[in-house]
Amino acid sequence: NPRTRTHFTERQLKYLETYYSNGRYLSRDERTVLAQALEMTELQVRNWFQNRRYQRKQKQ
Repeated sequence: NPRTRTHFTERQLKYLETYYSNGRYLSRDERTVLAQALEMTELQVRNWFQNRRYQRKQKQ
C-alpha cells in the first residue's frame, strides 16, 4: 500500500512557514492546534517541520 504524496495549499504553506520562522520546533500543543486549524493531521505537520529543517540544513 504505497503512501500518497501530500500536496499543501497556499494557505497551509503560508501558516507553516510563519510558524517555522518563529521557531524551528513546535510543542505538542502547538502542533495539535496548527493541525486542527489547517485541517491536517499532526503527523503531516510534524513531517513538514522535519523536512523543512532538513532542507534548511542542506542549503547551509
